Amino acid sequence: MHKKVILTIVILFLLYIILGVVLPPLRHRKAGEQGRQSFTSEQPEGERILCLDDNEEALASSPNVEIRFYNPVNLLLPWKLNYRMHDKYLIADDFVYIMGGRNTNDLFLGDYTDSKNIDRDILVYETEEGEDHSLKQLKDYFQSVWELSCCRPFRRGVNEDRLKAAGSLRSHYEEVTAVHYPEAFAQTDWETETMAAGKVTLCTNPVNPGNKEPVLWAVMQQLMEQGEDVIIQTPYVICSRDMYRGLSELSASGTRVQILINAIESGANPFGCIDYVNEKEELLETGAEMYECIADHSLHTKTILVDDRLSAVGSYNYDMRSTYLDTEMMLVIDSPELNRELREQAGELMDQSRHVRPDGTAVRGEDYPDRELSAGKRFFYQILRILIMPFRHLL
Repeated sequence: MHKKVILTIVILFLLYIILGVVLPPLRHRKAGEQGRQSFTSEQPEGERILCLDDNEEALASSPNVEIRFYNPVNLLLPWKLNYRMHDKYLIADDFVYIMGGRNTNDLFLGDYTDSKNIDRDILVYETEEGEDHSLKQLKDYFQSVWELSCCRPFRRGVNEDRLKAAGSLRSHYEEVTAVHYPEAFAQTDWETETMAAGKVTLCTNPVNPGNKEPVLWAVMQQLMEQGEDVIIQTPYVICSRDMYRGLSELSASGTRVQILINAIESGANPFGCIDYVNEKEELLETGAEMYECIADHSLHTKTILVDDRLSAVGSYNYDMRSTYLDTEMMLVIDSPELNRELREQAGELMDQSRHVRPDGTAVRGEDYPDRELSAGKRFFYQILRILIMPFRHLL
């Protein structure tokens, strides 16, 4: 029996790797294709597009596009499968970029499915250039990853099928611009449409495809230590000993820590939700207040709010994978106006949550919906609670 249990665990873990790393590029591709159309169509002569990816062949039909794959999947080196590039950003010229946690597939973009995730991106418009400005920091970061030996150029020749595919992309792009989203291509007054910020700073993890020093977590911890009122928004929370210790130290110093996550009834990642069930008591012992949210869709937002000025937004989940394995980035923004708006949005989600206090008592928010797990999910999750324990640092 013991051998059967071990074999079951190994099989489930391999399925997790296949479903979580190898297959995602094959799913929900329509929104990604639409994004590629916006790059390959009406591209000015001489314009150059550089694309860093870790799993998707995209844009390659255009002569002005260069693509490199970060740490390409190699099944002969399975120990490297877990080191992924988790950054999400887009830089346009020398004045504007978008950064956040949103993936380019149907669960995050477009109107191809009713099961979209709730996510957040930040658009930063630079009014002037500077060596210490965040756009320069982001471009330097991109270049540092681009030049890594683990980033392999993707090259393929041009044939009739690919030329037809490029033509199809252009045709669909014209339809999208004229019919579906014409407002997305209108001229924008960036200074009118954006909020003023005092200082914007890019913070990142190490970029090597291997076990990482928890640099970004340490920076976020130091940031939170400066405040008295902290809100952490993360799809799920999976802590190491050091991460638990960090939360405990924040609470012990008098800082109020509120963590907003998906409730088990609504989370899209069963592994993250189940680890929370296993570790809930230890999380509460840190003094943090938990908000288990049941929103209209699963939350994918990654944000840390410190008092009434500082907001950190990006790709970093408050879990061990983002802390020790993946490339990650957070943008720290000094803007009372932005902080106020993000706190209002968090408050609306907290009203749809179970508020679990450190003593274990729970209060339902005024907009908390009644939703229960099906009997089948309850049974599956009870088994999963045991099976994930040896692999929680990889979830």
